[in-house]
Amino acid sequence: MPHYRRSTDKNESPIIKALQKAGWKVWKIKEPVDLLVKKNDIIGTLEVKNPDGRDRLQPSQIEHLDGGGNCAVVRSEEEALAAVHRFR
Repeated sequence: MPHYRRSTDKNESPIIKALQKAGWKVWKIKEPVDLLVKKNDIIGTLEVKNPDGRDRLQPSQIEHLDGGGNCAVVRSEEEALAAVHRFR
């Protein structure tokens, strides 16, 4: 698996805080996506991207997201909360 240079998006910390405030447990997993989230019996993953929309998904991230299940790409606290609200 290729290794990509990894930098944390500036919006990751506020997204984590918003999710935790909403009762979600959050783990930084980095590969293939940024976050693993859990609340009660619901588990999902989130890929955090910069709000400017100029960053691209890596091939391993596309593969993960195309696999179905509870996963989403988010760029803000609002998007993250809306995404986990849709998780089942």
